[in-house]
Amino acid sequence: MSDYSVFQDQSGYVVERKGKILKTPGGNDYRLPSAALAEAVADEWRNAGDIKKLNPRLMPLTQFAATSIDVVPKDRAKIINQITAYAGSELLCHRASHPKDLVILQHKKWQPLLDWCEKRFGAKLIASEGIMPMLQKKEALSALHAVVDSYDNFRLMGLQSAVSVAGSLVLGLALAEKHKSADDVFHTSELDIEYQTERWGEDAEIATTRAGVLRELTACERWFSLL
Repeated sequence: MSDYSVFQDQSGYVVERKGKILKTPGGNDYRLPSAALAEAVADEWRNAGDIKKLNPRLMPLTQFAATSIDVVPKDRAKIINQITAYAGSELLCHRASHPKDLVILQHKKWQPLLDWCEKRFGAKLIASEGIMPMLQKKEALSALHAVVDSYDNFRLMGLQSAVSVAGSLVLGLALAEKHKSADDVFHTSELDIEYQTERWGEDAEIATTRAGVLRELTACERWFSLL
């Protein structure tokens, strides 16, 4: 019989170890919003082996849960501002001026997501050439801030992770809202790198970094599906 189990109380679903509620690093209960997520966290602990030799990399949902419980409630306003700040330098808005095939590719892959953002959230972001941040309309920034602020602490944690690893607020929202898969978000965010790789080959260090990005986005996708 496993040492780990899940039970429901009036405040959610709790993970137990040997009859005692499992505690986060901050000393709080692992109390989660869905049975599916609680069972997935419990499974990570069941598969972790020696509790004294835990590998956090193999327990992404547990890490996400701990951050949602320990960190997000006290830093919520700061996190919301950090996430929405990405809109001011939105990846999908910074377009190349050349070569022509890259310009066409960026428009084909990125513009539909900006159009979706406008339709879904009422936030019209303007694209232009170059790497310098552009001044987006206050109405668009306010709309995106309201969307991010509407997320509960668990969804906000997932969004923060997705946005930071993809480097894009729009892509993070597309993943959170199940508009795009982790694989779609990965290839969209890595479009410029993949364009260069096709022409010059892939550097081993870059390949390792890219694998980490995909792994994180996949964990975020699963997180959102379990909430």
